[in-house]
Amino acid sequence: MVFLSGKYRNKQFPKGSRMERDWDFWTRYRKPNTNEAVDEYFNISEKYNIDMSQMCIKFCEIQDFMSSVIIGATTMEQLKTNIESVKVNLDKEIINEINEIQKKYPNPCP
Repeated sequence: MVFLSGKYRNKQFPKGSRMERDWDFWTRYRKPNTNEAVDEYFNISEKYNIDMSQMCIKFCEIQDFMSSVIIGATTMEQLKTNIESVKVNLDKEIINEINEIQKKYPNPCP
């Protein structure tokens, strides 16, 4: 979920970030439709005033086929944000909007 933090939107690679530091390692996130899918997820998070990372973690967590969600934080701030996803509630409308994006871009980062 490297890209689902939102910090790489608009081709931004913050200093010291994983993408800036290890560019050659993260090639799967430089595929067609990756940025488009991330932008649409970001728009949902903005629309409902939910942190994008938390929204994505919660969406994974509530899937019937998912037994656990592994979070990867580089900083303590990211870890705290990710942990706070336990407080997020995604209603059916938000889930439906996320699912529509997944239909449009089924696997943008294979």
